[in-house]
Amino acid sequence: MIRYQKGAFRLRNLFRYNGSAFPSALPFALLSAFLGGLLKIFESEEVASSDEVVGKVLSNNAAYTAYSVLISFFVVFRTQTAYSRFWECCREVKKFQAEFFSTGANLVAFCRFLPA
Repeated sequence: MIRYQKGAFRLRNLFRYNGSAFPSALPFALLSAFLGGLLKIFESEEVASSDEVVGKVLSNNAAYTAYSVLISFFVVFRTQTAYSRFWECCREVKKFQAEFFSTGANLVAFCRFLPA
């Protein structure tokens, strides 16, 4: 169980590695911010306009294909993982039902009063 400190505005909880997605998402966010800032600097220095850069990326089929394959792989992998977890849960619930029924049947069988 994750124990959080009580109180308002505890920013240390954001940077806790255990139970938080923030530390693992931070490198991707910083990389995106850096690339966005770099593109903005290039645009302000008139090295290249953003329309030219974006147009070259979008007109290149290899970039779009690689991105599509990567996203498709992640979606399929996550769906497969969720599907296997669902069936594992169903199997465990059925085991629980069988154990619960067996316990109830034993309770009724062994607690039955028979006159001698």
